[in-house]
Amino acid sequence: MGEYTTNKNLYKPAIGEKNWGALVNTNFDILDSELNTLDTNKSQFILTRDGELTISGGTLRLYNHTGRTLTLSALYIDVGTAPTGDNITIDLHKNGTTIFTNQAHRPQILATEHSGFSTSLDITEFANGAYLTLDVDVVGSIVAGGDLTATIIYIG
Repeated sequence: MGEYTTNKNLYKPAIGEKNWGALVNTNFDILDSELNTLDTNKSQFILTRDGELTISGGTLRLYNHTGRTLTLSALYIDVGTAPTGDNITIDLHKNGTTIFTNQAHRPQILATEHSGFSTSLDITEFANGAYLTLDVDVVGSIVAGGDLTATIIYIG
C-alpha cells in the first residue's frame, strides 16, 4: 500500500501496487487545480507623464500587439510631486472609452500622498489591436502634482 505526501496530500503508489495509473492521474488533477490558482502570468505596462500635471486627455496610445486578448486587473498610479488642495484622479481609456463605467472606481492619489490604485476595473478585456490612453481628470488645486507613472497590471 502506498502513502500520501505531507504537503499536498498526493498519493505515492507503492512499487507493484495495482491501478497506480489512476492514482497518478488523480495526482495530476490535484496539481493542475493548484497551478490554476497561481497568478504567475501577470505582467505590466507602464505609462508616464513628466512634469507638472494638467487636466488632459491621453494622446499617447499603448497598443496591444501580443496577438491575444489580455485581461486588465489593476491600475496603480504614483507621482514624484504630491498634489495639495485636491486629489489627483486618473482615468484609463480603451479605444477612446473609459474602462471605469462606474467613475467612483477610478484611481486617486489623495492630497499630500504619492500613490493610489484601483483593482475595480469595470471593463477588463483588452483585445489584440486595441489601445489604451491615460487621462488626467483632476489635479491638485494648490500644487497640481507631477511626474506621473501609471502601472497597468494585466493577465494573459
